[in-house]
Amino acid sequence: MKLVILTKSAKRMNDGITYGNCVAGINERGDWVRLVSDADGDSLSDRICKPFDCLDVIDVEASPCPIKNQPENAILEQFNKKIGRYTINDVVEMYGVDCGRFCFVNSYASLSERERRLVENSLILIKVQKLSIYFDDRHIIKAQFTYNKTPYSNISITDNRHKKPTEFSEAYIVMSLPSDTGKYSGYYKFIAAVYPVL
Repeated sequence: MKLVILTKSAKRMNDGITYGNCVAGINERGDWVRLVSDADGDSLSDRICKPFDCLDVIDVEASPCPIKNQPENAILEQFNKKIGRYTINDVVEMYGVDCGRFCFVNSYASLSERERRLVENSLILIKVQKLSIYFDDRHIIKAQFTYNKTPYSNISITDNRHKKPTEFSEAYIVMSLPSDTGKYSGYYKFIAAVYPVL
């Protein structure tokens, strides 16, 4: 399978500790694929992810293994090689961006159980404006942005490349949803990758 990697972000559990990497990309057919280590959808280790970065095009062997709320999952069986590299503009030109009215059904930071049932996938690539990355009152990195003229705020960000407050007038972002709610009352959206429009 040929895959352009669009996310390689820290996967954090409820205690805030990082447990591996959330890795996802788009295959040659334009479908999202999230590479996981097992049938439960567990993340990939730093060792496995070391040979590649975001926007690298890689060749892997992977078996589809969808789970509830994350139909894109595929177990990584073997990393073969890195075969190229794209820019985000290359990706957008080849595969386009998602253009739904809202970023996952509503303009809030999370989805209810009923709303989650309306969403078939857990990954989207969208273009946003006025992206601001900041620390909240608990010193947790968060983001706010405008999408389709609608403001979004208090969105978690797991992209390891963006750990400091900054602002971008425009950016492409990969939005993701978790497989379950964990200790929270809803399915919280998060930004898995940020690509500034230069």
